[in-house]
Amino acid sequence: MLYSSNRIFIHIPKTGGSSIRKYLKSIGWKSPELPMGYNAWWHRPYFMTPKSIVDNKIAVTLVRNPWDFYVSYCAYEKTLEPIFSLSRDDSFEDFLIKLLNGKSKDVFHLPQKIQFPIAQFLCEKEIGLQTFYYIYMTIDKDPRKFILSDNELNILNYKTTVRSCKLEDLEREFSKIFALDLKHQQKFVNSKRQNQSRRSKDYRVYYTPELRQLVAEREKYIIETFNYSF
Repeated sequence: MLYSSNRIFIHIPKTGGSSIRKYLKSIGWKSPELPMGYNAWWHRPYFMTPKSIVDNKIAVTLVRNPWDFYVSYCAYEKTLEPIFSLSRDDSFEDFLIKLLNGKSKDVFHLPQKIQFPIAQFLCEKEIGLQTFYYIYMTIDKDPRKFILSDNELNILNYKTTVRSCKLEDLEREFSKIFALDLKHQQKFVNSKRQNQSRRSKDYRVYYTPELRQLVAEREKYIIETFNYSF
């Protein structure tokens, strides 16, 4: 999360945010002081942003083609100590099945000092990881009901005032999204990208028809809201 005089950037994981943060910090955007909690400050959700920062600012974030999102997430997890019980020998199919069918035992540590099994949650609520991130990080009220509810999850009840842009449109829309002069758009395009997946294949080659349908079902909210297709 970074902010300027008129914008707040909410960083949803694996949507190009590391490159954006690097550039925005280089031109003077600031990071807020926030209470300790899950993950690093740059992935803080909107509801944790101090009111003094939120006032009179437009919050913006990015989303990504969901099928591409999972391929990128899998590749990135293999460079780290994975959080989804993913070994470096696991295939992309292993990763996706473990995550979306509730077979991972890993937990997320949330700011409310709550731990919960993320894969089990995604499986029970029949949503995807990007949909979870999007709702959790962009609604402006503490979303404990969303996390803890035993009721059927109605995604359409969760409205956000955060403006969202598709990662695929970022280079064209950069200046508009972040309220910057056009010169910054070209500088960003020419800047070195951060945390890019080292893969030469198109994301489509990683999918069987069954895996493609699984993502389509779980990320229905993102796909329909932002008009994505495989």
